[in-house]
Amino acid sequence: MLEDLGISVEFSHHEAGPGQNEIDLRYADALTTADNIMTFRTVVKEVAIEQGVYATFMPKPFSEHPGSGMHTHVSLFEGDANAFFDAGGEYQLSQIGRQFVAGLLTHAPEITAVTNQFVNSYKRLWGGDEAPSYVTWGHNNRSALVRVPLYKPGKGQSARVEYRGIDSAANPYLSYALLLAAGLKGIEEGYELPPEADSDVFNMTNAERRALGYQALPSSLDRALLIMEESELVAETLGEQVFNYVLLNKRREWAGYRSQVTPFELEANLEAL
Repeated sequence: MLEDLGISVEFSHHEAGPGQNEIDLRYADALTTADNIMTFRTVVKEVAIEQGVYATFMPKPFSEHPGSGMHTHVSLFEGDANAFFDAGGEYQLSQIGRQFVAGLLTHAPEITAVTNQFVNSYKRLWGGDEAPSYVTWGHNNRSALVRVPLYKPGKGQSARVEYRGIDSAANPYLSYALLLAAGLKGIEEGYELPPEADSDVFNMTNAERRALGYQALPSSLDRALLIMEESELVAETLGEQVFNYVLLNKRREWAGYRSQVTPFELEANLEAL
C-alpha cells in the first residue's frame, strides 16, 4: 500500500522483539521524509486494523523486549556533491561531516525532549538493548548515538551519518528541524569532533564511561525538559510559540505520570511496607 501511495520502501524485515518490524523508507529531503513518515504511520495502523491486529509506535511497549527507534540517516549536499564525502578522510567523512556530527553530539541533550518526547521514550533509552544512552559517535558502532556507516567504494554520494536516538513516536518535523540545526551549528561554529567510541558503550562500567568523558542523555522526560528549557538552539529553531507549547504540553504529561501509583510500586512495596 505504501508503494501504491508513492512511498518507496527499500527494506522490510522482522526485528528482535515479538511482532516488531523494521521498515526502511527511501531517502528524500527532510520535509518530504517527515511527510512520508506521517503517511507511513497512518497506513501501517490502517492495514493492521484490516488484519485484525494493532500496530503501535510506542517506544517501549514491553519492558522485557527491545524498544522501537526511528534511526535517521542524514547527508548534506552542496549542489550535486555530497558534502559529507571526502575520499581521503577517515572513514571517508569530510571535515564538514565531522563538524556536523560534532554539532549533533554537542546539542543532543538539548534536543532529546523533542526526539524522545514521551515518558515512555526514556524506558527505551535506558532499557538496554541497542538504544543509545550516551553521547558518543562511532564507525559502524551500534552502541553509539551517532554512527558513521561502512563506506562502500564508488558510493561517495551515499556518504551519511546515522542518528540513533530518535524513537518511533517522535514528531519528525520538529525532530528533523533540530537535528539539522544542531549539525549546521557545528559547521558554522567549527565544532571539533571528539574521539570515537570504538568499543561497546553498553557494556562499559560507569567509571569507564566517566573516564572517557561520555555524557549521558537525559534519564527522564522531566530532566530532558529542564535541559531543553535552557537551550538557545531549540528556542531559536522552533520559534517562541512552538517552543513554549512543547514545554507546556510535555510538563503536563510529566505531572500526570508523576502522580500515578504504578504496578511496580504496588508489587514492590504494598506488602513489604
